[in-house]
Amino acid sequence: MQYSQESDKTIKKNILYSAMVLGLLWSVLVIASLVWNVYNKNLETESLAINAANSIYDKDRAFHLWASSHGGVYVPPTTRTPPNPALEHIEDRDVETLSGKKLTLMNPAYMLRQLMDDFPGLYGVRGRITSLDPLNSQNRPDEWEEAALKTLASTSADEVMKFVLQNGEPVLRLMRPMYVEESCLKCHGHQAGYKPGAKYGGVGVSVPMTPYIELQQKYILIIGWSHVFLWLLGVVVIWLYTRLQLQRQLERIEGDKANTLLMEQQQVILSLLKLAINPVPLNQLLESVLKTIFSIPWLAILSKGSIFLVDKKSDELHMVAQHGLATELLSKCKSISFGYCLCGRAATSKEIVFKSSIDNEHEVQFAGIQPHGHYCIPILFEQNLLGVLNLYVPENHSRQREEEEFLQAIVSTIAMIIKHKQEEDLLLRLSSAVEQSPTTVMISDMQGVIEYVNPKFTDVTGYTAQEVIGKKPSILKSGDKSPEDYKMLWQAIMAGKEWRGEFKNRKKSGELFWEFASISPISNKVGENTSIIAIKEDITERKKIERKIRSSLTFQTIISHLLRSGILPLTIEELCDYTLDLVLTVPGFAIEAKGAVFMRDTDLDKMVLKSHRNLSEELIAKLDQQSSETGVCRIAAANQRFFFSEYIEGGESSLLEMAPFGHYCVPIIFNNQILGMITIYVPPGYQREQDEDNFLTTVANTVASIIKRKEAEDELFKHRDHLDKLVKVRTADLEKANQAKSEFLANMSHELRTPLHAVMSFSEMGVRRINKLIDKIATADKSTDLKTLEDSFGLHQTLNKVVHYSSRIESNGKQLRSLIDNLLDLAKLESGKIEFSFQLHELLNIVDIEKDGLETLFQDKDLELDVVPPENKLMVYCDNAKISQVVRNLFSNAIKFTPAGKKITVSFTESNLNGVPMSVLMVRDEGTGIPPQELELVFDKFAQSSRTKTQAGGTGLGLAICLEIVTAHNGTIQAENNPDGGSLFTVMLPQQEPDDE
Repeated sequence: MQYSQESDKTIKKNILYSAMVLGLLWSVLVIASLVWNVYNKNLETESLAINAANSIYDKDRAFHLWASSHGGVYVPPTTRTPPNPALEHIEDRDVETLSGKKLTLMNPAYMLRQLMDDFPGLYGVRGRITSLDPLNSQNRPDEWEEAALKTLASTSADEVMKFVLQNGEPVLRLMRPMYVEESCLKCHGHQAGYKPGAKYGGVGVSVPMTPYIELQQKYILIIGWSHVFLWLLGVVVIWLYTRLQLQRQLERIEGDKANTLLMEQQQVILSLLKLAINPVPLNQLLESVLKTIFSIPWLAILSKGSIFLVDKKSDELHMVAQHGLATELLSKCKSISFGYCLCGRAATSKEIVFKSSIDNEHEVQFAGIQPHGHYCIPILFEQNLLGVLNLYVPENHSRQREEEEFLQAIVSTIAMIIKHKQEEDLLLRLSSAVEQSPTTVMISDMQGVIEYVNPKFTDVTGYTAQEVIGKKPSILKSGDKSPEDYKMLWQAIMAGKEWRGEFKNRKKSGELFWEFASISPISNKVGENTSIIAIKEDITERKKIERKIRSSLTFQTIISHLLRSGILPLTIEELCDYTLDLVLTVPGFAIEAKGAVFMRDTDLDKMVLKSHRNLSEELIAKLDQQSSETGVCRIAAANQRFFFSEYIEGGESSLLEMAPFGHYCVPIIFNNQILGMITIYVPPGYQREQDEDNFLTTVANTVASIIKRKEAEDELFKHRDHLDKLVKVRTADLEKANQAKSEFLANMSHELRTPLHAVMSFSEMGVRRINKLIDKIATADKSTDLKTLEDSFGLHQTLNKVVHYSSRIESNGKQLRSLIDNLLDLAKLESGKIEFSFQLHELLNIVDIEKDGLETLFQDKDLELDVVPPENKLMVYCDNAKISQVVRNLFSNAIKFTPAGKKITVSFTESNLNGVPMSVLMVRDEGTGIPPQELELVFDKFAQSSRTKTQAGGTGLGLAICLEIVTAHNGTIQAENNPDGGSLFTVMLPQQEPDDE
């Protein structure tokens, strides 16, 4: 790099020239100040002298006026003061006092002259009265006074003043005119021209200037020296300022030189950094770096060199980039061990190795090698060796500090480029791994605001990255964790620790899912936590399996306990309590822990509340009054099918204003006969599971089997008592009867205990296998997938075994129920059953046929029957005879309670019940209506209205039979009072054959 020395000289010359001009201006300013001060001092001196002259004049004038106003002054004559000859014309010039003392007259001029002559040292300044025609020749004016008097006489001037030399001394002369007054005529009245008011003569004053000039010279000397000092001070300041400016300019020039060099170096560094952003392999990037270094014109190196990188596996230097090297070097220097040759020594010492020529340390040599020197510079990043930069220099090249520092800067840049490229490659691999990860990855800031999610997050949650970035993970919350749990999580993260645990979250669709999360802070180089990373695995399926296994274990345990209770001497009420307590231990049911068990009372033909848990007294009282044909329990009982509703708003007990809830209604059935009902309350929106349905069905079947077994035992005991009576009556058959009884009990005991033993054994085997599997899973790593569970722990095999055991339990349970059915068949000679013949029929036709059959009754009571046909043809899937019986019973009731002359109206419509299309028949009468307190009892067996007992008669079975028939058709029947009087019965029947289930 070349810098202009002429430019430096020009700058120095300009600074010196400016200093000279500034010095000259300062000198002129000081001289001007001195001249101004001297000039002002002269004016001041003259002013002082003039003031002194004016003062003397005023004094002399006052003295003259005083003396003249008194006509002069008489004094004793002496040789010093003889009589004034100029006053001889005055008669009383000389007088004598009465005492004989002689006196002579002194006029003002005489007195003033004598005063000035006698006391010159007291005044220094002299004054006299004179005129062109004085009385006394001694008062004759001198040359200057004469000229002044003439000037005053010939002009209107009031004074004449001038600085003159008198006897070689500077003197200020002042002359002012005198005007004749009456008192002056005493002495001058005889002179021509003396008239009062006339200008005649004058008063002259002489002020010696020597004292004033001496004071002025002292002051000018002081002012002069002070200006000299001030001038010297300014010159020194100008000299110091000039020197400072020269120094600053020299520093600026040096700084400009350094900045120019630094800028050129920065341009090179910038060029190298720009290369780092090119998406090329590292070796190509380093070759471009070498070319950039060799393109620097002012760098005294040869266009030859190479870059080595450290191979950590072999602990060697590998050449990854080169420029201008001979073929021999490419093979010899392909790999270099640490400590070998110049590059190996630089790698070992981590310091620059410089050689100005080839010597014995240059171990890599070959025939025809050209003379040269070397810079071998280790490439370090945070004191970690990354490689070596090898540059060739001309032979005998001098090692220069600036050059070496620049090469160090280049090497530092190369180190950053290499590290950046390595980290970029690593980051790309990590980014690809995160993007393709089978687990969810989420990164947020320290406040929990999401900054990144990988594609798996979208697959699992349904939220896209755009929908969640900038928000917090709380959008996934399901409310499963408490605030204390989240507080502990944040405390662990803020302490720099990892938190691991499970979340029950909610997807965008609203579906709940489980995740196992590992959450930890991300720190920067100084240890500050800057971000939070969460790695989460969807464990929903595993949770389902675990829950199913635990549920299966719970179910098997409960069934096992329930089966054991079958051999205990429990009453029906005790069995219901025991069953309800066992069922409510299931985790999902335990949330509400509310339920009831009903048993059918065949005599009353209704469900009787036998057991309940956590129900209000009001609800218990209401349930005690309900029959089996009421609400959801009625539907389950009528259909003899399992019933579930996830949301019931008040349900059967809406009058109690209960909060919404879910419902399980499980009928206890034996041989198609309803024995009772198990009712379990669950939270609203509860998600049922098939294994729960199976479990509750198994519980109901087991309870049914136990009840029937207990009934069979009761029958056996009754039969035994009957046999005892027969023994007494028929003594002859005693031995035979006893033997038959013993054989019968032995056979029944064997047949009952065999399947019961199998059920208990297989349930216990299933429990043991599930416990063993759960222990294995509990000790397994949380990240173990389903495949590993199946392969390592025999999950599939265990589940198959459990299914097998369950099927065996079911088959033995069926066998047990079959045995009990056979036993009851033998004991009761088989109970009678009603059979139905279902087909599609038009509802209007059924009504018309029954209307025609009862026409005589309508006419006898003078009643009008108005049948309003439906808008559309309404079909019902029914037993025509049984539904005709229902219509007939409803018409009969209406006829009974409707007074003569009134009307009975029949209308039709369509509705929907639990998703099933229904045809609706409505029979409205204008009778007395149903008492409100009896509305809920009208369908009970043998229930008669208080009005029926006194008026219309009846058995109380008609509406009960209607309810049984309609319920058997999967329909509903309701009774209510009209607001205007009378009652309304509504029947809903399915329009089509139900689907097979």
